[in-house]
Amino acid sequence: MKLSPLVSPSILFASCNNPLIPITGGVEKLWRSMNTHNASAFVWGGDAVYGDRLEIQYRNDSIFPKPKRVEATENRLKYLYSHLLSTNHYYPIPSAYHFGTVDDHDFGKNNGDKYFSIKSKSASAFVDFVDQSNAGLNVKEDIGRVRAEAGQGVYGLKVFSYQKNSAPVVYPEEAEGYPSDVPDSNNTVAIFYLDCRSNKDPWPKGFDFLLQKGLGLDMLGETQWNWLEENLKKSNARVNIILNGLQVLSQSRVPNGNLAEDWEKFPDSRNRLLNSVLNSGVRAPILLTGDVHMSQLLRVTCTSPSRNSSSRTLYELTTSGITHSWSTFFSPQAEHREFWYYFYLCFLSRNFMHLSHLVMPWNEINIDSSTGKMDYSIELNYAKFDFGEIEEGRVKAQVITPAGVAIEKIFDLADIDPIPANHDENENDYDCVPYRGEVKVLHLLFGYVITVGFLILFAFLPVFGMIGGGLYLFWRLSVSAMNIMTITIERKKHKFE
Repeated sequence: MKLSPLVSPSILFASCNNPLIPITGGVEKLWRSMNTHNASAFVWGGDAVYGDRLEIQYRNDSIFPKPKRVEATENRLKYLYSHLLSTNHYYPIPSAYHFGTVDDHDFGKNNGDKYFSIKSKSASAFVDFVDQSNAGLNVKEDIGRVRAEAGQGVYGLKVFSYQKNSAPVVYPEEAEGYPSDVPDSNNTVAIFYLDCRSNKDPWPKGFDFLLQKGLGLDMLGETQWNWLEENLKKSNARVNIILNGLQVLSQSRVPNGNLAEDWEKFPDSRNRLLNSVLNSGVRAPILLTGDVHMSQLLRVTCTSPSRNSSSRTLYELTTSGITHSWSTFFSPQAEHREFWYYFYLCFLSRNFMHLSHLVMPWNEINIDSSTGKMDYSIELNYAKFDFGEIEEGRVKAQVITPAGVAIEKIFDLADIDPIPANHDENENDYDCVPYRGEVKVLHLLFGYVITVGFLILFAFLPVFGMIGGGLYLFWRLSVSAMNIMTITIERKKHKFE
């Protein structure tokens, strides 16, 4: 399918968007910015809408509110998609071919897994949403619809050809998988998008995770695994982007998967994913993720003993937060912005995450060689990949915030190409570690002490302030009362004298 010759050789990626949050301020600037690129594609990395919600319930037996998670219904998801399409005049982006995958909130359940009761209906609602987004192009996600209705999830692939002085061409997935008519050239980009919800094993409840540590838990399901491994081997694209909702290369984050999710908590699945990509022979693989309400460029060094301990670099770009991020308070719920203490929550959220980047051993975050700073941003953001120089072996990736470009990386494709195969491709022997060194236990403990201490101190600081203020006021009133009593007594004493 040929796109308009007027579109640019660029693709936008974004995630974490609640259409019920008012389109004002930074959110409005971000949508306006996205519409200026005339991009050839817009790809959702998860949480295009927030179908589940957190309700605050008050009980008669307690003065404290009790939060309750309410799962999405099919009708609520359809309403939110319709709301996004009809009331936000910035979306869909007119020039772009829209597609992507889901994460937990547009799946319909926070930290949702394969046991979610309406997973096929929520997946079908997303496919309907994508079809409506592409109404101007007159294309349908037929293969995706079959998978969605069968409960297999929202996954697939698209291949783009960016030949100079010619309109971009899109090659959608065929029934057999990787499109057969893709030219073998240096101007093609394959985007594999994965569903990490519909077949994901549930994370252990309570403190069982301390013993199990995610061993044996699966993220994708065997059908999706087989599809991915077969089609990676078929890819002849010059660049291969593997997209899913959850971070793959992040390490040493919150250890409980019921509080914060990533692939590290599913070590068997993470190992299989990395080895599937690295052993497939695909050229220039780049991971792309969302979920965490901030952007980061992650980098690991992967070594294979069977390849004479040769090493290679693997990158992951995380882009997350169209309507909410750690700088604007990470909650996606619009009503939380009506709290009288909302601005204090923003202060707490912003400084906690900056502090975390300073003291935690997140050695996988890339250091910009020109500035010496970590490649991360906690502002509202989306990512743009520019393929205008793909034939020259360069691809430019940017993370863009309302204030401008926050992260920029020009990939020299030769540097991230695979090591020529010289061993059994079925061996899963790649070991990937943060490029700035393994995590040290003392550093990790120090980071936890500092960040948790910060939260305890500043979360309760307003309480301490009110208690202190109340005690000070009580003291002042007591002193005043004593003074009044003393004066009254002295006056009476003087009167009788």
